[in-house]
Amino acid sequence: MNFRAFNIPTKKTGGSSSAAPRTVPVQQEPVEINSEEETSPTGQAGRTTVNPPLDKGKGKVRTKHAATTHPSAKRRRGESFPATESLEELWVKMGRKLKEMGEVGPETLGKLAEDSPSRSLQLEEKLKRLEAHNRELPDLTARQLDEMANLSAVAGRANAEVLQLKEENSLLMGEVSHLKEEAWVKEQELPGRARQ
Repeated sequence: MNFRAFNIPTKKTGGSSSAAPRTVPVQQEPVEINSEEETSPTGQAGRTTVNPPLDKGKGKVRTKHAATTHPSAKRRRGESFPATESLEELWVKMGRKLKEMGEVGPETLGKLAEDSPSRSLQLEEKLKRLEAHNRELPDLTARQLDEMANLSAVAGRANAEVLQLKEENSLLMGEVSHLKEEAWVKEQELPGRARQ
């Protein structure tokens, strides 16, 4: 096998390799935000420069921040989280937006309004079902208590019957043992009589 020689440089070029990475501060830069709805006084909407000079005073001036999506960073910056909207609210907003854009006619908008799931109606139906269920619960509970009382009475009668049968059984066992004793005594007497 042939090996080539490799020279490792011995000269150090400025910092050690074990140094921790440094954080460089981000330079804040003004940014202009122009909305599409606002028009410039010259009528040239959308033709503004990307970074116009600061002295013109057009639009809102914001500073760039370090990009992060972590919630704690958003809280520090004061950004608010959008509230979740219900399906019905989104449906209505979509219908209005389509109407504003001219994409939807009045007939279609009416159909959209009919098809939209009404949260309040759903909640009312659920409330009615729960109220009916709550009205049925006392009747159901009363019926179950009556059934429990009936079963308890049947169990009491069965228990009394079992006790009576046990007493009769013990009496019968006593008679059987008495008869066995008499039979044994007679057996003992019979061989004696046979001898005489």
